[in-house]
Amino acid sequence: IPVVPTAHYAMGGVPTDLQARVVAPGPDGPETIVPGFYAAGEAACVSVHGANRLGSNSLLDIMVFGKEGGARMAEDCRERGETWPELPAEAFQEGIDEVKRLVDGGGKARLGNIIERLRRSMSEHCGVFRIAEDLGHQMDILAELDGEARDLGIQDKDPTFNLDLIEAVELERMLLVARSITTGAQARTESRGGHYRDDFPGRDDERWLKHTLAFLEPDGSIRLDFKPVRMTPLSAPTVPLAPREY
Repeated sequence: IPVVPTAHYAMGGVPTDLQARVVAPGPDGPETIVPGFYAAGEAACVSVHGANRLGSNSLLDIMVFGKEGGARMAEDCRERGETWPELPAEAFQEGIDEVKRLVDGGGKARLGNIIERLRRSMSEHCGVFRIAEDLGHQMDILAELDGEARDLGIQDKDPTFNLDLIEAVELERMLLVARSITTGAQARTESRGGHYRDDFPGRDDERWLKHTLAFLEPDGSIRLDFKPVRMTPLSAPTVPLAPREY
């Protein structure tokens, strides 16, 4: 299943259907429902806003699809009873091992330095306006930061209310998301909505009218896949695509 968001046609997020159920390429096609997995609001990509979501529309998303998702969850629980798929035991063990490594390890790298460099470099090289050279440079920076994060050490060893530990775990996810965003931006050789390539300023509907999906491979690499954009609204005629001239 997709584990990280990237440069979607509809801004980004975990892909879902209209009932907040997460979908991924599978035996039923590019939008196969992942049992027991739901997302709504900023985390989700329902694809109702196109490529340039207006400000505060994510609040509308969470109210509408949060309600729809809650109702769908209740219905799914009634239908499935005790037949939900169980998480593999190794998934729990991986989480335990990660926490032990961060708490018990004697790493020299400091959390604040890595987070600040990650924020600054992503803003500088992978903002709304992007070019291939900057994106390639950012991938090198992310590889360097990822190496430093492997030698991360936290000063707070307390097992309760440990904000250092929480932020350290979040950092590894932030690096993964940053890598997926940059990889998706490198691949999409066009400009669309919130993704603007100065070296490819035009929109290319023939090649890029599709969602970009990012998958984490077992070797730690990011694999990109794609799914088509559904252009038929439920209750209104499709608005013809046209260049944005404002």
